[in-house]
Amino acid sequence: MASSTLHQKIAKIQGQLEKVPKTGENTHHRYRYATEADLLAALRPLCSEAGISLMITCTSCHIEEHTAQVMVRLTITDSESGEVATVDMPGFAADSKGDKAVFKALTGAAKYAYWKAFAQATGDDPENDAPPGEATSNRRRAVDPIEARRDRVRDLLKAAGVTIEQSKKRLTDLYGRSTVAALSLDQLADLETRLSASQAAKS
Repeated sequence: MASSTLHQKIAKIQGQLEKVPKTGENTHHRYRYATEADLLAALRPLCSEAGISLMITCTSCHIEEHTAQVMVRLTITDSESGEVATVDMPGFAADSKGDKAVFKALTGAAKYAYWKAFAQATGDDPENDAPPGEATSNRRRAVDPIEARRDRVRDLLKAAGVTIEQSKKRLTDLYGRSTVAALSLDQLADLETRLSASQAAKS
C-alpha cells in the first residue's frame, strides 16, 4: 500500500481535529476564545502520530512606535517523505507601552496560520466588531436567508402597525400558521410581497 502524501495526512488531521476548547478569556468584552496553546494541545498529538512537524518562523517584522507588523511562515514537513507545505500569515498588533507589540503580532499570526492550515473555524471573526452575542446573531442572519426574510417581514408588519393578535389571525387565515417563525421560505416571500404592495399603495 502506497504511503500517504503530506496533503493526504493534512486532510486526515483536518477530519480528526475536534472542536478546540476555549480557555482564553477577554474580561473586558466578556467572551472566551481559543488560544494558540489550546489549538496546539489538540493538534500536536495528531501531527506527531502522522509524522508531521510544524515550525513557525518570522520572515519580516516592522516596528513603529507602539505597533508591530509581522509576516510569519508555518512550515509543515512530512518526516517520512520530506514533503513540505508552507502557509504565510500576516500579523499586526498594538501595545500601549510598545514592548509587547511584536510578541502579540507573532502569536496572533502563528495562531491563524495553524487554524487556516488545518481548516478550523476560530469563532473569532476579526471583521466583526460587534460584541460576541450580537456578532453571533449577525453572522447567523448573514448566512441564513430564511432568518433574513423573517426579519424583513417582521419589520413590514411593525411598520404597518399590525398588532400581535392581528398578525396571528392574518397568518392563520393565509397559511394556517400563527407565527412568522413557523412560515416556510415561500410563504415568507409571499407575505413580504403582500405587505410591500400594501405599503406602496398607502404611500
